[in-house]
Formats: sequence, C-alpha cells, structure tokens
Amino acid sequence: MSDTHRPPCYVQDFVTSLSVIARGNITDKLRWTFRLYDVSNDGVISRPDMTTIVSSVYALMGRYTSPVVTSAAIQQHVDAIFEARVYCDRL
Repeated sequence: MSDTHRPPCYVQDFVTSLSVIARGNITDKLRWTFRLYDVSNDGVISRPDMTTIVSSVYALMGRYTSPVVTSAAIQQHVDAIFEARVYCDRL
C-alpha cells in the first residue's frame, strides 16, 4: 500500500494499542490481534490478508536477508499457516 493511500497512524491510537497489548484482558488482546491481521477489515483473516502480513514481516527484515525471500517462499508460509488451521479444525 502506498503512503498516499495508507491511513495515518495517530499518536493517541498508537498509545491506546500499546496499552491494550500491555494491560488489556485476554478478550481485548485477542480482538486487537484479530484486527491487526484482518487487513481487509471484513471480519475474516483471509489468504490475501495473511499474505500482506507475512510480506510485511519479511519487509521489516530488510531486503538483504539470506537467503533472499521470494514471493514463492511467502506463499509457502501462508499455505503452511492455513494448512495448520485445517489440521487444528480436525482435532
């Protein structure tokens, strides 16, 4: 997402988020985490949402990681996350 389309992060929102993480109850923490991963804000953590998250994590690591992270590697990680979910649903 380009900076021109990214909503601003206000200091108050940032501090409120840190407060929830540090002192919120389990429900608050789960709700905050879900909203973090629900990039499309549609109430579902989808493959595209997870791809955005995994890509962002790799971007934070920098471009000079060794080995270089490819889009195929990102997709493999997303697939592994959803395969683990299917496994857990069967338990």
